[in-house]
Formats: sequence, C-alpha cells, structure tokens
Amino acid sequence: MGNQLLQQLIHDGKQIIKLPVVIAFVVVTILVFGVVNTLVSVVVSLLLASGYYLLAWSWLNRKLNKDSKDSKDNKETKTDVNQQSQNKGADEAVQAD
Repeated sequence: MGNQLLQQLIHDGKQIIKLPVVIAFVVVTILVFGVVNTLVSVVVSLLLASGYYLLAWSWLNRKLNKDSKDSKDNKETKTDVNQQSQNKGADEAVQAD
C-alpha cells in the first residue's frame, strides 16, 4: 500500500511530493483534528453542564417558591379560620343579647 502510494507520487522518474512533506501533512492534520475535537468536546461539556445547572436552579427556585407560597397560604387559611370563629362567637353573643 505504501509502495503503491509512493509509485503514484513519482512521475517520469521524479518524485512529485517528497515523503517528509507527506508525513508532516499527516502529522499536522492529526494534530489539528485532535485539538479541534478536544475544543468541541470541552465546549459541548460546558454547555451541557451549564444547562443542567440552570435547570436544577430553576427547579429548586420553583420548589422553594411553591413551598413558601403554600406555607403563606396555610397561615392565611389559619388566620381566616380564627377570624371566622371570632366573628361567629361575636355574632352568637349579639344574638344572645
């Protein structure tokens, strides 16, 4: 395979492309693809991590807001019940008079 490639690179007894140039081209290509692949992997990983972070943060925020709203609603309900019972007691006292 390698000899066939070299034979194809030789034209009229002259070598068109020197072997060190081919080796340098292959090495540089592999390095460039390796660096680009690494950079793409890092960027995608960071995007995924930040997305999961934001998703978890919004879920936690919604949960905390819901819990605080529920506890606030429970306090208002208890206040309403106490107010209604006080009003009922006052109404009964007025009717008893």
